[in-house]
Parts: sequence; C-alpha cells; structure tokens
Amino acid sequence: MANAAFWIGLMQGMALKYRDIRPLMDFDDAKSNFIGAARRGLASEMDWIDGKRWSSGELIADQLVEIAKHGLKERRVNEEDVERYLGIIDSRVKNQLTGAQWQLGSLASMKRQESSTRAERLDALVESMITQQKTGAPGHEWPLATVQVKALNTIHGTRVEHFMSTDLFTVQEDELVDFVAVLMNWRHIRHVLVENDDHGLVGLVTQRSILKALTDISHSGNDQDLSVGEIMVKNPISVSPETATIDAIRLMRENNIGALPVVLNNQLVGIITETDFNLLAARLFDGTEDSAL
Repeated sequence: MANAAFWIGLMQGMALKYRDIRPLMDFDDAKSNFIGAARRGLASEMDWIDGKRWSSGELIADQLVEIAKHGLKERRVNEEDVERYLGIIDSRVKNQLTGAQWQLGSLASMKRQESSTRAERLDALVESMITQQKTGAPGHEWPLATVQVKALNTIHGTRVEHFMSTDLFTVQEDELVDFVAVLMNWRHIRHVLVENDDHGLVGLVTQRSILKALTDISHSGNDQDLSVGEIMVKNPISVSPETATIDAIRLMRENNIGALPVVLNNQLVGIITETDFNLLAARLFDGTEDSAL
C-alpha cells in the first residue's frame, strides 16, 4: 500500500509540478535511472531534473516524497493516510531496508546455518513473511527470518531439491586443471561442475581425477598444462530437482559415484553429494533418538 501511494502520488504530483517533463530530462538519463534502480535499489544514483546526481535515498527523502504528498492531497486523499503511507516510505529510506533487501538478508543469514537446507530456508522465509504481515508492522521494521532445523524421521516424500546445494562453482572445458585444483582446495569441495556457454552440463571434475592427472604428469616428467576437458567425466549421470531423495541415493550407490549434478530444462541448478547425504543421515539418527524419548 505504501508503494502504491508513493507511485500514484508521484505521478499526480509530477504532472502538476512539471507539465511536460520531456524538455527537462533526456530519455537516456531516464532509462539509466530506471536500470540503476532496478539493479541496485536504494544504493543506486539518479540524474535528476535539476542537473544534479542524487543518491536514490536522498532524492526520495528530499524531493519525491513531498511531490507525492502534494499529488495525493490534490486528489483529496485522506491526509492521515497520506502521512501514514508516505511516512513508511520515508522511514524505509532512512533505514536503507526494502522488502527485497530483507529477503536477501534473511536468506544470507539463514544460509550460515550449515545444517539447514535450501527448502527449509525458503519455507522459513515465507512463514516469517506471513507472521510479520499479521503484526501490521512495515517491512523495514521486520527482524530477519530465522530457520528452525527440525529432526527428520524419514526421507520418504522428500526430493533432491530439499537437500541439494545451489551455491555452485563451475568451470568450462578450456580451464586449466591447476586452476580447478586451487579452487577445490580453497572451497573445500570434492566436485566441480563443467558447463558450456549456455550453462548446460557437459562434465564433472572430481578430486580423484585431478589427483590422478597431476600424479601422471609428475611421473612422466612432462611439464604440460592440462585442460579440464581432458580429465573430466563427460556427460555425467544427473537428476532433476523433483527426483525422490531415496532414488538419488540408490543411483549413487549403484553407480559408485559421489555426486549428482541437478539439471532443470537443460540448465544446471544444483548438485547433491555424498556429504549432503551424510548430513541427512545424521539428522535421521537425531530424529530416531528424539522419537524414542
């Protein structure tokens, strides 16, 4: 409601203040302002009619809120509603917190809880939004969402998307193996996905394949640079996000592999590894212990 009041008031107020804005602002500046605001929100900067370059927050607080107030009052909107809703806009700018920033901040905070899954974080985000909306408090006053990790009693009914990692580190076929080895050591990961220019899956590099390649080079005495394409597992077995967790576990066991890339509409969206399933197993044991008490 505050956003709607601000937008409607601003359109009315601008029409009253500037009968024709076209001679006052170049279209390229308006386009640049739009793109900057879409990308960076309150962190963006605007080229305004007065020839100055404003930060979005300062422009809203010093110029646009007053124009919107005038526009709404000219349309005979209740003054208490005007002050209430545009006051929310003003406070949001001062706190530098929009709804989008609240969501991103909440997800980032919850992601630091290593035991939580992506699905649990998204569920917690929606649950918190519903709870906070019922309080009537504006979004910039909401505390960040938190996730309560619950013990599992069964994996039946769960899918790969509930446990997969979406924080992907990918390389392309022409990358050097030495670079990938450094990347894996830095991030403490054992699998790196190989993608093409369209973000489609073409291969998988494992810690074991890198160690073998580096060992072979060392024994041969041939100091050559290897590319990822020379050592990767081509067209690795993959699953979709909707794959049942139990089926993914069975697939890994039957094929003696430690990771499954997750693909949706020919696009890489995640990876699930034996480490993820080890954490899942630990939570299952916790659930068994809890249910026995």
